[in-house]
Amino acid sequence: EEELNNLSFVNRVKSKNGNLLLYVKEGEKSTPKIFSLLDKLGVSIESMLLKKPSLDDVFLHHTGKELRDEAGNREEMIKSKIAMRRMRR
Repeated sequence: EEELNNLSFVNRVKSKNGNLLLYVKEGEKSTPKIFSLLDKLGVSIESMLLKKPSLDDVFLHHTGKELRDEAGNREEMIKSKIAMRRMRR
C-alpha cells in the first residue's frame, strides 16, 4: 500500500474486505501505471472496476452524510410542517 500511496496521481488507498480501493486522478491514464507497479511488486490482479464518483459519492466524502439522508430529513421536516398546519386549522 505504501508504494501506491507514493504515486503522485493516487489520492488515497483503502483496504476493504480483502480488496484494495484506489482513489486516483485520471483513472484511465493512471491504471496502466498501477498495473505496472503491481506487476513489479509481484501482486496479481484478479479483477478491477474503474468508476467515476457520483454526486452522492462526492457529497458523502465532503459531508460524511448521504444525499438520501438529507432528502429524508427534508421530507420529514415538510411532513411535520404540513401536520402542524393541519393542527392549527
